[in-house]
Amino acid sequence: MLKDVERLNSLNFKEGNIIFEIVLVKPDELTLAHIVQLYDIELAKAELAEQLHDEAKQLGLSALEINPSYGGECIILFRELGILPGHVLS
Repeated sequence: MLKDVERLNSLNFKEGNIIFEIVLVKPDELTLAHIVQLYDIELAKAELAEQLHDEAKQLGLSALEINPSYGGECIILFRELGILPGHVLS
């Protein structure tokens, strides 16, 4: 369960995709590349990306990258990650 989701960007993430990996990016590991992907920022707007990056770090936000098959991508910027009691991850 993700709490306080700030931003989600998903492209070509479809039923039938095989999830190859899920990567947790901690606040201190969050890069400008993550912010550019999350906010779909053009390279010409580097100043905006840097501002959003600084804000995300100050807020202690993390990112979750889901890397599926067939060229799909999904990245989520959030504050807290938790597992609901009674639910099994498989």
